[in-house]
Formats: sequence, structure tokens, C-alpha cells
Amino acid sequence: MLTARTSISLLIAAALFALPLAASAHVLKTSGTMGIVLHLDPEDEPQAGVVTPIYLAFKDTAGRFKFSECDCRMYIAPYAQKDSIDTSKASDAFLHTHGGDELNADATFVFPKPDVYALEVVGTPKDGSSFTPFTVLYDVRVATYGSNAISPVASFFKGHALHFVIFGGGFLFFLAAVLYDRRKAKPISQ
Repeated sequence: MLTARTSISLLIAAALFALPLAASAHVLKTSGTMGIVLHLDPEDEPQAGVVTPIYLAFKDTAGRFKFSECDCRMYIAPYAQKDSIDTSKASDAFLHTHGGDELNADATFVFPKPDVYALEVVGTPKDGSSFTPFTVLYDVRVATYGSNAISPVASFFKGHALHFVIFGGGFLFFLAAVLYDRRKAKPISQ
């Protein structure tokens, strides 16, 4: 039985563990003179297994940024790799201007499973000098599968239902045999 002190300690530990999992979507991040706002659909709560629209709004306080003059890339990788995103292994989501606007871009991405992801936006000027290079990093929490996605867990159980019935029945038969044998071998006390 858990004591009150143990229960409180477990609650505090769980709360501290959950803190780094908070999402920072639809938040302004800055790098030098650049400010970038990230928005994810639906409602800044992306879902795994379905296409997620990603929107970026750029603001350069120096007024020199144009998307057409930027070699802009967005990398998405699991949160655990956020401090050392290997761009050769991260998913490179293609960015393009949103409606021809030079200060807005969009992309799409399918998050493979519920998890916390690092989304990094890197921009360097194509001509080498039109604006200051930038890098911003967002933590994105994907909590659920989309309604059109099939969870690998659900898919696993669906594909192995017969195995569970056979092995479960076998286990119950084995358990019943052991209990019957123990009951039968129990000495009679006088």
C-alpha cells in the first residue's frame, strides 16, 4: 500500500517528467534579426499517421528577408535528437511560399507516431549577403493518431487476435491443470 509521502513523490516525479514534453507550436522563435512563427494544423495539435500542414510566418526586423532569396530548410526528427539533428538522417520537409507571399511558407509532413519531435528551420541567403542566416528550433508534441491513420498497436492486435486466443486459452488450461494438481496433492489434515 502506498503511503501519502510515496504518492506525493510519485506525482511530483511524473509532473517533472512531463515538463519537457510541452509543445511550443504557434510561438514566435527568434534568431538574430529573424522571427518565425510556427503554426500546425489542426489547431496546433498535429496527429500521427496523417498529413500535417505546417505554416511559417517570417519577420526580419532588418527588412531584408525574402523567401525567394533564401535557401530555407526544415528538418524534423525525434525530440531525443534535438541537440544534434543529423540533417542527413532527419526528414527534410520541403518549404515553399504560401500563396506567393515572400514572408510566409508552408510544408506538409506525416509524423510517423505519437511522440515529441524537434522541428528545426534553417535559412541561409542564396547570394550570401541579403539577410542574416538563422536557425530556430521548435519542440512539437504529437499526442494522438489522426482519425484516418491506423495505429501500429491497433494493427498489431488486429493481426494477432487468433494468436492471443490460442495462447491465452493454453495459458488458462495450464493454470487450471496446475491448480487442480496442487489441490489433489494437498495432504488431508486430521
